[in-house]
Amino acid sequence: MKRAVHAVCVAGLVLAVLSGAAEAELPELFYDDFDDGDFNGWEVKNAYDAGGGFVAPVVVVSPEGYAVQGVGSGYGGPTDQGSHIAHSLTISNMRELRIEMRAKTGSGPNHVTVPLVSGFNTYYAGRIFGQADKTADYLSYIDSQDNRYRHSIGDSVFEWHTYAWTRDTDWWWSLSIDDVVIAPDFHQDDQLTSFYQIGIELLKEQSQIEWVRISGIPEPTTLSLLALGGLAVLRRRKRRECK
Repeated sequence: MKRAVHAVCVAGLVLAVLSGAAEAELPELFYDDFDDGDFNGWEVKNAYDAGGGFVAPVVVVSPEGYAVQGVGSGYGGPTDQGSHIAHSLTISNMRELRIEMRAKTGSGPNHVTVPLVSGFNTYYAGRIFGQADKTADYLSYIDSQDNRYRHSIGDSVFEWHTYAWTRDTDWWWSLSIDDVVIAPDFHQDDQLTSFYQIGIELLKEQSQIEWVRISGIPEPTTLSLLALGGLAVLRRRKRRECK
């Protein structure tokens, strides 16, 4: 009986620790601030798996160290060009999720986009636009269907800000700028949870990104498996102590 009670208490402790972690800041899964002065580890390619028209960005001095800056003609020219880079990213069964970047864009046809890619043309993306609409955008593109949410931020888009698109435990997305939630619960979905790639798209030289961060917590079923794994480890330790 004592062993059964002990096992239940241990399981409860492990789940309590994991639950506490879920309520706190989301654990970081990927981060790059480019402060090594380059974008090593990134491949010059379009994260959306489309072909042509993309060129390597450059690294420039920024307020926090270094930033990746766009290169290219933008769109509307003889040859549409923009800077695209991609990095492998293996995350699975994410329920809570955050796409975060510190970036700015220019006044012309400029934008900065960070997509999380799940499959060919299947992704979530956070984006800021510098052209006439001057918005912070959310985009999900799933099975040829897209969902968009646009929040106008005016000329502020030309200045450095930290943008975060966050999905909570109930699958609702919210947008925050500089840690202030400006658009709570604007879209709900439970479709994309696993990803193999992160990208950065910078259109023209006025678009820059200082850092990008992906954070998240797995589905509750995954947390339960982790808790059971922790319980098994504690049981093995207890058996060793009893010998």
